[in-house]
Amino acid sequence: MISSNKIPQPSLLIISDLWGIESSTWWQYYTSVLKEKFDIIELDSQVLAKVPNEFKDEKDIHRYFVEVGIFNAVNKLSQAPLKVDAILAFSIGGTIAWQSLLKNQNSPSLFAISSTRLRNETLKPNAKIYLFYGKEDIFQPEKKWFEQQHIAPIIFKEEQHDFYMKQEYAQSICKMILEEVVNKR
Repeated sequence: MISSNKIPQPSLLIISDLWGIESSTWWQYYTSVLKEKFDIIELDSQVLAKVPNEFKDEKDIHRYFVEVGIFNAVNKLSQAPLKVDAILAFSIGGTIAWQSLLKNQNSPSLFAISSTRLRNETLKPNAKIYLFYGKEDIFQPEKKWFEQQHIAPIIFKEEQHDFYMKQEYAQSICKMILEEVVNKR
């Protein structure tokens, strides 16, 4: 019998934005590239947060996340901590990932995209953190917050909050994830 010395692929947890996975046509821009080098676990933030099915309006969904959904999602994620090599999280998913890492999730790398609610966080998880924002996103953390957290954000010029839904930025972000996680193994 010949033994296989194949090195297992690193694992990547991906957490959706407030729209969830089903409604995100852009999702495959990331997964189609990253599945080649990662074992991927996909989590829908709406499912984690227990967003009621009748909530369809962005304002209602957002309010639900702020009032109870983030708490629900962090608690659910923290009940069964996953051992992954990295987390990729979008918008509200980045806040869920950040707070989960503070509780008990261990990840050497967190890639949070357009996670504007991080501006309210005062504690920093013990992880290598990469934050990406559109320069025109008025809700991103202020420069002082980044300095206090000792994080240099990656800013995409002339872009708004939802820049991550564009294929060109997905390619750029995936390339960085591959360089930082896979190539440095």
